[in-house]
Amino acid sequence: MRQRLRLLMAVAMVLLTLPASAADNVFVIRDVPVDETADSADAARRVAIARGEAEAWNRLMLRLVVPGEIQNVPQMSGDQLDSMIQSFEIADERITADRYRALITVRFRADAVRGLLAANGIAHANEPSPLLLVLPVQRGEAGEVLWAEDNAWLRAWQHEPGGGKVVDVVVPFADLEDIMAIDAERAMAGDWQAMQQVMARYQADGVLVVEAAEGGEGLALSAQWYETAQPRTIEIAGLAPDARSGEERFVAAVAAVRGAVDDQWSAASSVPEGPESTLVADIAIRSLAEWVDMRARLERPASILEAQPLVIGAGKVRVLVRYVGDIEQLRAGLRQSGLDIAPRGADWLILPL
Repeated sequence: MRQRLRLLMAVAMVLLTLPASAADNVFVIRDVPVDETADSADAARRVAIARGEAEAWNRLMLRLVVPGEIQNVPQMSGDQLDSMIQSFEIADERITADRYRALITVRFRADAVRGLLAANGIAHANEPSPLLLVLPVQRGEAGEVLWAEDNAWLRAWQHEPGGGKVVDVVVPFADLEDIMAIDAERAMAGDWQAMQQVMARYQADGVLVVEAAEGGEGLALSAQWYETAQPRTIEIAGLAPDARSGEERFVAAVAAVRGAVDDQWSAASSVPEGPESTLVADIAIRSLAEWVDMRARLERPASILEAQPLVIGAGKVRVLVRYVGDIEQLRAGLRQSGLDIAPRGADWLILPL
């Protein structure tokens, strides 16, 4: 009885401290480099900040706007862009008589940005995309390798230009610290503890484990997206054999994976069309940590407007879910978070996949 009471009290405290929705996050674009020359340092600074804010806006649109819609974003004047900005920060300033260099971080007003996109009918994600650390595992006759010098799959990712994509990625240095933290076997096994170690080093929000294997039917690709210990599977079509070299095929494979990741993120984070609905669902929990994990997963789908706990019991939480679209759109969003929903009498059950 005491153990149950402690669990209920701990869950209640977490409910009071967790944010209502991840969609309330302020949109932040960090460390935009600027380098401008003018007649004076002050003039160079004004030009640099204006261009840095414009570049931050472009990067935000690439993150938020669904591919194919970017051309519909209206051109912004200086005053219009200022109305979208909550604040900006400057770091690493370097000033000479006629030159200004710095890194600019811009915080955009989420409500203003969403309002502009909605007013122009532009399909967009509900929040900025995460930064993913890529772990490219190549499978061959000798087995699976990650940090080996002959890993052409890793080299293809290292030479990928980046930018212009919905989901940002970072490729590891492949130095001794990375080698000690994780290897191909642990990456493919989903060793979450090892992944968290390399994520912290690169300040990433998640890990993308991508495997490539050459075979008679072309390059076979698979990808697992980890933001928790339970991954999401990325659906990627294999590449058919062609006359290009192995290096060129790996470059094409990087583009295929990036496209699939962008598509899945856009589908999961774009608010679906349809009326608002509500349902009551039970979530089985065995510990406080399990409820914290489930609460975080419920915040991800753009179709969910709110998941409000109604009853906290020993072993389960009953929640009121307010969502947009139909039940299949809700299920699709939940599956992107590693969850499923099933009917149970007049109510529903939300459970891990």
